[in-house]
Amino acid sequence: MNDTALLARARDGDSAAFAELYRRHRRTVWLHARGGGLTDQAADDLTGEAFTRTLAAVRAGGGPRTSVRDYLLAMVRRMAAGRRATVP
Repeated sequence: MNDTALLARARDGDSAAFAELYRRHRRTVWLHARGGGLTDQAADDLTGEAFTRTLAAVRAGGGPRTSVRDYLLAMVRRMAAGRRATVP
């Protein structure tokens, strides 16, 4: 099943569909966070937060419709930039 179909199922409340999206994209999102200069722990935190926010958006009827990976990577970039802005 492709990501678009999994997103549609997740939007309808299918937790297993979102778990599959997590399994497919977690490593790429984590590597993207690490590539932004974050520690392993910070990358773990940001990855988890990005997926949590994405699931909330999807369940609320928003979020990505097709490219969940691009959505997650953009979210990680924004959140990482926000973290760097608050570090003295």
